[in-house]
Amino acid sequence: MEFTPLGLSVGGLLQSEKFYKIPKYQRDYVWTDKKIKDLWNDIIFNLQTDENLKYFLGSFIIKTSPDGKEIVVDGQQRLTSLLLLLGNICREYIKINDEFNIDYTKKYCVLGDTEIQKVRSRLLNDDYPILEYIIQYCISNTDSALEDYLEDIGCDIDKKSKRFVIGYNIYNESIK
Repeated sequence: MEFTPLGLSVGGLLQSEKFYKIPKYQRDYVWTDKKIKDLWNDIIFNLQTDENLKYFLGSFIIKTSPDGKEIVVDGQQRLTSLLLLLGNICREYIKINDEFNIDYTKKYCVLGDTEIQKVRSRLLNDDYPILEYIIQYCISNTDSALEDYLEDIGCDIDKKSKRFVIGYNIYNESIK
């Protein structure tokens, strides 16, 4: 398999009109609280140091499948964590009714899927619909807590799905 490296920012990756799919062979979302907080602290440190500073998040290896889908070969943990963070940021803009930034951050989090005629998460993970539910919560205008929202829609949070909720909550507390 041949790879051609592209120097893209996360914004460049997520501003495209593409969905990214986590293949079944990928491991579960397993980032620990420490890893999630480290990413947050690194981003904040770099923004406070120099907002024009380029921060290297690591490589993402993306492969286009024969059916045109973008498959995440490497970088799933970081991409999932970033999506949880961006979802939180979008939610904060919704709370203050900042329409420009709501639209801008929503574009990073979700796209309209013409195949199923609905808006869905940029990162598709068939093994974990919890990610889709969290992102839908992030772009909604509900006042309920995430756990209450998930309960209201009948989402059962098993041990593996709990990592997504924990990641969301860590970013939520960090932003506050």
